[in-house]
Amino acid sequence: MFKSLATVLCAIAAASARITSIAPLESTFQASNASTLTVTFNTENGQNPVFDWFAAIGVMPAAGRADPTALGTFVANVDFVAIGQSLTPTGNFSVDIPVNTTKAITRGDAQYVLTAAIMSSAGVEEFTVANFLNVTFSAATA
Repeated sequence: MFKSLATVLCAIAAASARITSIAPLESTFQASNASTLTVTFNTENGQNPVFDWFAAIGVMPAAGRADPTALGTFVANVDFVAIGQSLTPTGNFSVDIPVNTTKAITRGDAQYVLTAAIMSSAGVEEFTVANFLNVTFSAATA
């Protein structure tokens, strides 16, 4: 029994969270010339340590969008190392992104897709991958 308990405790201690999704927006985003959008990244435990380095964030109209890896109009870069989230805990964390009518929300009231291209390293060999996460949201111009 103690051996099983020790194995479980070691597995929990070695677990590391990784970013898995973007939380959906609960209401219509009110875009203006200087608006910011709060983006919440969800995480879950994994077996190997995962280092989430940064995310390139883009926004584009949802109409006619076919490629889930298309970034759209670049709006921000989130440096997870600088904000202390490169080794994320389980749960979620949020960042404010400048999403405004001068650059990203250019078609007025519509559905848009926010894409985060997240660069991560994982495993013993620390292989690097880009994961593309998307969330569709409604925007209205102020």
